[in-house]
Amino acid sequence: FQVKPVLDIDGDVDFSTGSINFVGDVNIKGDILSGFSVKAMGNVYVGGVIESGSSVETGGDLTVVKGILGDGSTVIRCSRCVFSKYIENAVISVKENLQTDCVVNSKVYCGGEVVVRSGRGSIMGGRVWAASKISASAVGAKSEVRTAVALGGRPCGSFERDRLRRKLKELAQEMERLESQPESAVKGSLIGKVRMRSSVTEHKLKLLEEDLAANPADAKEQESARLECGVAYAGTDISFGDELLRLRQETHQCVAKLVCGEIVLM
Repeated sequence: FQVKPVLDIDGDVDFSTGSINFVGDVNIKGDILSGFSVKAMGNVYVGGVIESGSSVETGGDLTVVKGILGDGSTVIRCSRCVFSKYIENAVISVKENLQTDCVVNSKVYCGGEVVVRSGRGSIMGGRVWAASKISASAVGAKSEVRTAVALGGRPCGSFERDRLRRKLKELAQEMERLESQPESAVKGSLIGKVRMRSSVTEHKLKLLEEDLAANPADAKEQESARLECGVAYAGTDISFGDELLRLRQETHQCVAKLVCGEIVLM
């Protein structure tokens, strides 16, 4: 048997609880309100919604009963699987599989399979990148809204690399702002902290880039990846690595694979 620490939140994650940072599982009966974050080494269960401007980082699974409603700044990082009613205007990095009813105008980086078959079963707008498989009832929309699906490669590694690069850029801007201020003891202390954070971030980025270079995407894995959908609408971009196929017309019972370096619809 195992004994695991569990944190139960009877209501919302808001000003009464503050942001959560816990070493075990976190069970939240209500919502995660805008501006708050939840970090857990175990699983995270949310009985309500994850609102815009919030963030969640979990070492286990993430389950969101009512869905993720972001504004483009909502970031979810999950070390295992994500189960959510819907995902809208959010950035999701999940190392294993993701299952939801619909994905709208979001950026999804998935190290396994993305399954969007229940409910509406639609991927509309944004970009969904999965290492092995994307399965959906519909991709795109009749209005031909630009929707991108990508397969193969190392989605989560690319997400982390881009995140660290953005963080370094932000730290460089913060350093410039501090250096332009008048000399003081506080200024020296803040500059020292920013330099330390920059050094740590640079080291993490170097290790990640070395890992990505040493373990590139396998050609067989790339060819085994596939898109399966009931209908793919015009305006949908399908990519495998550098290969890109833009659909010009509505395609039913669409299965896309990479065959001999070319994207083939079956």
